[in-house]
Amino acid sequence: VLEADRSEFQRVFPEAPLDELNSRGVAVLCGVDATQLHSRYILPSTIKTRAWDLVSFHHPHLGISNLEKHDESTRAVFHHRLLCHYLHSTKQISNLVHVCLTGTQPETWKLLEAAKLQNLRLVKTLSDTKPFAHVWMDQESSEELQGLPEPAKIDAHFAAPRKYRNGKLGKHFLARYGYRHRRTEGVLFKGSTKDA
Repeated sequence: VLEADRSEFQRVFPEAPLDELNSRGVAVLCGVDATQLHSRYILPSTIKTRAWDLVSFHHPHLGISNLEKHDESTRAVFHHRLLCHYLHSTKQISNLVHVCLTGTQPETWKLLEAAKLQNLRLVKTLSDTKPFAHVWMDQESSEELQGLPEPAKIDAHFAAPRKYRNGKLGKHFLARYGYRHRRTEGVLFKGSTKDA
């Protein structure tokens, strides 16, 4: 997560199941900038492998509060830049790069152009109702796509509230696992709760 430490993350996202993730052996790393992954996780050039099998960024966004003064086309340009930086950084540490966008974001944010600039080729695309949409592979990689991970077994207590599963505030495959497509400010957002 981008937040500097656990307490800051819990202040913004108090519903995050950090204790459950910890009990299941899942590490939550703080202070992770998705555009600077290569500076944190790069392996020495003598090692001929990448640090990660797959890096996934679900719904990258700069945050509404950062963009309030700009019109939609300017916001799209900023998000295109975010995608370019993410793809550039990630391809240095992983053979497989994933990004999940929704609606018209792949077109308006020019995802295909961003990937082409990074010499990535598209190996799989799914609708955003399923995980791992828009998976890219470095064109220089000789490895073939070995298949993507299957989703974990769904426990009943994972599910997001019904309004996030029935289409009222969006319908997403990962809602069964607790995912909610919301503004990036978490509880710090003081606008309408109808804004997903």
